[in-house]
Amino acid sequence: MNVIINIFPKKDVLNPEAEAVKKSLSNLGFDNIEKLSLGKQITMKINEKNKKIVQKLAYDMCEKLLVNSVIEDYKITILREN
Repeated sequence: MNVIINIFPKKDVLNPEAEAVKKSLSNLGFDNIEKLSLGKQITMKINEKNKKIVQKLAYDMCEKLLVNSVIEDYKITILREN
């Protein structure tokens, strides 16, 4: 199954990279941006047919390595292969 993990900063965490991008966009004339957030996306294919097992594996990966839960939130999406 295909797994997509979207990782993004928590609401109250300072995101200087996003602020820099927002300022640069404003300097280019895109000054109507009210809020901008940057995150990261991890995609992977897990060789398993049971969706619950895949969900648990992805969750464990996030909790143990992929996400800094102090400053980041995440969302896991599982896509079945066609």
